[in-house]
Amino acid sequence: MSALAQSTNTIVQPTDITKISANARIDYILRFSKQAILVIDEQPSQYSQVGSEFLADLPTEQNAAFVSVSPKLNDIQLRCRIVEQLFGSNLFDPEQSLAVSVYNLAQGKTEPISIVIEHCHLLSLQLFHELCQLAEIAKKSKLSINVVLLGAVSAGQLVAEHSSLFENKITILSAENGQLIPLSSKLLKVSYSLFQLSPPAKIFLSVAVVTFILIAIVIGLYQRDVLNFSALPTQENMPKLTQLDSAMVNSSKATALASKTFEVNNTDSNTIASSENIFNALTGVTELQAVVEQPQPATPNDILNAISGSTEDQSINALSASDNQVIEPIVAADPEHNSDTAIEVQEEVLSTTPKTVEQLTNKNSEINRIDANYYLAQPAGYVIQYAGFREQRGYQAFITVNENLPHMAYQRVLAEKPLIVVTSLTFTNRGDAEQALTELPEALRARGVWIKSVNIVKDEINLYQSSQ
Repeated sequence: MSALAQSTNTIVQPTDITKISANARIDYILRFSKQAILVIDEQPSQYSQVGSEFLADLPTEQNAAFVSVSPKLNDIQLRCRIVEQLFGSNLFDPEQSLAVSVYNLAQGKTEPISIVIEHCHLLSLQLFHELCQLAEIAKKSKLSINVVLLGAVSAGQLVAEHSSLFENKITILSAENGQLIPLSSKLLKVSYSLFQLSPPAKIFLSVAVVTFILIAIVIGLYQRDVLNFSALPTQENMPKLTQLDSAMVNSSKATALASKTFEVNNTDSNTIASSENIFNALTGVTELQAVVEQPQPATPNDILNAISGSTEDQSINALSASDNQVIEPIVAADPEHNSDTAIEVQEEVLSTTPKTVEQLTNKNSEINRIDANYYLAQPAGYVIQYAGFREQRGYQAFITVNENLPHMAYQRVLAEKPLIVVTSLTFTNRGDAEQALTELPEALRARGVWIKSVNIVKDEINLYQSSQ
């Protein structure tokens, strides 16, 4: 049953209503209407006495069943008790409705049947409806089956709450005075209380309350932050002194960048104050020195990085106009593309003396390892491509810096111009090539080296040779 409030009301009738015996009222209803009868009272002794008198007045030839309901009994057990008392050892389905099983077993029986259920407020709604349905079917089939239910006021409240199921199927009586109680009576109205809600309803209500409190807290914090930010001064309301200080700071920074070293000394009262003196007096600065890093001589790595375009500190403005030379471009290619892929070429300008370039060229002329036949002789395999150079001196600078790096080189065509490609020696499988790539110096791996198939290299060599 649903969570119903246990009413503390008692059946009170006006004093001018004459009391009628409940058993007399039951006898009259069973004689003429054949409906199921519900006798209610808050005192168990009242409705139990009505049930005892009803059973005592039954004739000896009438078949009767009496069941006192307990919370420990389920619907199947109650059906078994009723059918076994009425029909003994006859077979029946305990899960079948009483309106079906009792009706089928009563077919062909001549004696009347009376079913009395005590404490019916403990019945489930399903079993309650089955008993009322049995009385209605018996009435239509001209069978003499009487159903009398005895219970507390909560049983009447259950019937009133589901009035659509029990309309014209049951009559409710007061055990105290035998008066009829309509379904619309105030006595049968259910009054709910917060403490009598079902557990799921209590959980839902608790979650709703907590959610409302959290939302209220979030809104309150948001409103407080909005009020705090609205109290801050706007740009228009900021003091003019702050804007003046900002302008003077910017002026001071510009002066510091324009001069390498400067020093502010205290001036006497006869000297006119400069803008720097005014700024230092306002900010409390007495001495400010600019530290200039001394230039360092370039290393071979710096020269190579400048040639290959990998240096991050290149500055074209710092180059000498007389020493500027256009150096060959460095090629960066995608390892997943074939030889026909267009590769971006960037030309860089390097500041270096003719003597330095000449030394690099003379020193490495004997280690020029540009040999296409080396790759064409390989049946298969992989190489690691290190770099690409448009001109010989870029290649010479690379192998000078990496003089201990085993390598080979070949020529190919890129953007209709020849290109010197520097690679590792060949590897039989890709796994060995990947292992060798991870063991390369960090400076070399930072240039963007990748693994390349020997078959692709052969295609590039053949394309270059056919274009000559």
